[in-house]
Amino acid sequence: MQTTLAQEPAVLKGTELGLVPDTGEIIPLETVRRAVARVAEESSARLVLEPGRYDFAAPADPSEANVFDFSSATNLEIDGQGALLVFRGKATAFRFTRSRDVRLSNVQVDWDVPPFAQGTITASGEDYIDVRLDPGYPYAGERIEGLMDYDPETRLPIGNFDMFRDYILSVERVEPETLRLTFDIHKHADKTEYVRQCLQHIVGNKVILRYSVYGHYGVLLTRCEDVRLEGVRIYTVPGMAVQANRCEGLTLDRVEVRPRPGTDWLMSTTADCIFLTHCTGEILIQDCHFEATGDDGLNITGAKYWHLSQMSERKNLLVAPPPGVWEGPVPEPGDVLEFAGARDLVVVAKVPVRQAVWNPKTRLFEIELTEPLPDNVRLGDFVVSRRYCGQAKIVRSTYRGIRSRAIVLSADDVVIENCYFEGMPEPAIMLKGGDRHHQEGPVCNRIFVRNNVFERVGGPVVQASAGATDPGADVVHDVVIEGNVVLADPAFRAKRVFHCYDRWAYLNSGLSLASITGMSIRNNVFDGLSGNVIFLDRVSDVDVEGNRSLSGGDIVVDEGTCSSVRVGANPGLTLSPNENGYYTSHPRRISDLR
Repeated sequence: MQTTLAQEPAVLKGTELGLVPDTGEIIPLETVRRAVARVAEESSARLVLEPGRYDFAAPADPSEANVFDFSSATNLEIDGQGALLVFRGKATAFRFTRSRDVRLSNVQVDWDVPPFAQGTITASGEDYIDVRLDPGYPYAGERIEGLMDYDPETRLPIGNFDMFRDYILSVERVEPETLRLTFDIHKHADKTEYVRQCLQHIVGNKVILRYSVYGHYGVLLTRCEDVRLEGVRIYTVPGMAVQANRCEGLTLDRVEVRPRPGTDWLMSTTADCIFLTHCTGEILIQDCHFEATGDDGLNITGAKYWHLSQMSERKNLLVAPPPGVWEGPVPEPGDVLEFAGARDLVVVAKVPVRQAVWNPKTRLFEIELTEPLPDNVRLGDFVVSRRYCGQAKIVRSTYRGIRSRAIVLSADDVVIENCYFEGMPEPAIMLKGGDRHHQEGPVCNRIFVRNNVFERVGGPVVQASAGATDPGADVVHDVVIEGNVVLADPAFRAKRVFHCYDRWAYLNSGLSLASITGMSIRNNVFDGLSGNVIFLDRVSDVDVEGNRSLSGGDIVVDEGTCSSVRVGANPGLTLSPNENGYYTSHPRRISDLR
């Protein structure tokens, strides 16, 4: 019997390819391109960088803003040996496209100056705030893309103001180091009162002024297979730390995203930390540290819901994606399409695809099914392929000071275990699904949240609801929340300006869970919460037992919408009907001002 030995990779030293550290000069982009081309000549390569600092500048052409740009690479390893790569301008540090068996390890990524300024709010009026900039954060007329307030004591995001540039009418310098920002407080009538409340309570808070939000990446992966990031450290990016689109198999091991050591930065990346979309295969995130990011810590999402536009013989379909967004991958033969009611998101049919094409002129998918749809499927219903709701394991990782949600899921088969969460103004873990703002995507199934610690979370530590007009209970399936410790900080929560929204369970519960069938909530410990500790609405087949609260509180079950909720002994917690008018509607985020 013959055996095939794995090919030994060709070892290429960066210094021999012109990548020389500690010269104090910017390495020309042409040098990087030649080095990448030399690596591409090998069918299996290991690029080794010498320790030290390397400086790079963004390409002059914004359409080519990728510095290390690899395409169709196979069996590629890049070992930074602790090298620090410092970038200038709006660029993407590493891009890998249609590559397989890639390992990026032991490299530090940073930008020469942070893509933001920070300061303290010293005054406010009817429609403005004054910001005194901190030393070392000069303002030279940059366009402010967004701003957000932070607690001056803990330096964690409060999230009262989460404002984007369209809300900012003007910026003027009123003193040498003080800027006045004037806002369009009437831009959204439903948020005007909220903005006024914020302006009355915001003086003294720290604030971040972002000069960039989205568009660039520390690592960008597109249609790759079997990628590993190991020991990678990212200090800031004018965008996201890592984005992966349509990749199969991804491991993040000991990846750190945090502000540059030795600085007083309130923020690391200006956008999401890790954003994974339309990925398949196993996703493993272990022993990572994600801190102070400008948007969600980890976002795993599949395709957005499509709408059933036309049917012929109930098996030849025209399906429309949402307007104004990428349509998503074309369904492949054998993919099972899931059909759900547009009003309640309850699944009514699952049927395999025989063939499908995308028509760019009509912006419709033309799909033939292997069998006719049942009669309960109607025009306008939601359609989605769950191929891209892949499995993930997230273990022994820290999420701290995240601007929005620590983890956002539109996925199946996810385990979140032995992680630590601290200091985010929104829910720590959000199970989303539907077509409403901030809930776009397929609903979740088989989610396990076990043995984690949550501290100083501004919203519920786990929040689930369905973004539909009248969501049913049979939407999300099989959720386990067990063995977690929730340490609330009433003083930290009190700094959030949500006084006039006390009926929103989304904002005022330890667990806010809706539209779930099959759930276990067991052996969790709560401290510092009162009132709504566990809130259940539109759920069925639920066990709540062995939970303990050291500060009292209620298990609120909406008897009008819930069924088969079995509540056992839960020391310190009282079973209560929904008498306070709390409800789980996930509103258009009141603090999201854009």
